[in-house]
Amino acid sequence: MFEPKALPCEAEAALELAERCLAEREPEEAESLCLDVLAIAPGNDRAALLLVRSRLALLDHARPEDVERARQALTGLSNEYDRLFYGGVLCTRRAKHQLRQRGAHSGASAYDSLRRAMEHFEAAARLAPESPEPVARWNACVRLIARHPACQPHPDRDEEHGIE
Repeated sequence: MFEPKALPCEAEAALELAERCLAEREPEEAESLCLDVLAIAPGNDRAALLLVRSRLALLDHARPEDVERARQALTGLSNEYDRLFYGGVLCTRRAKHQLRQRGAHSGASAYDSLRRAMEHFEAAARLAPESPEPVARWNACVRLIARHPACQPHPDRDEEHGIE
């Protein structure tokens, strides 16, 4: 029925607006701007990173399709550190949603998601040992597990052999 219009500005101006939208908690608008920029500049790293951040901001409800859309956006990142770091953020947000669900296996699912997040953060830290961000996020995962008694490995799964 309707088609998006071309932006009347340069990509950088649109991305500045996308950053403001994120800061103002308008992730849908930020996502839309990033998609507009990527339509005219497919390899724009800043737009790809802002798209990931926008989709991560949309994960408050962590619907399966939102998680998948965020995961797909990660593949657009050319920087391996960013893919690992934001992959860890994605897993952490998913774990927090799982903990809020309080279902029969939500604690074990959250634990699995947090372990995956920690693996991502450890790998990101190896790529950028001077950066405090992946270590801070890893520590936050450790503390989140400690604060939630239900956040335990699934009893049928042997932790020594991995979580997947």
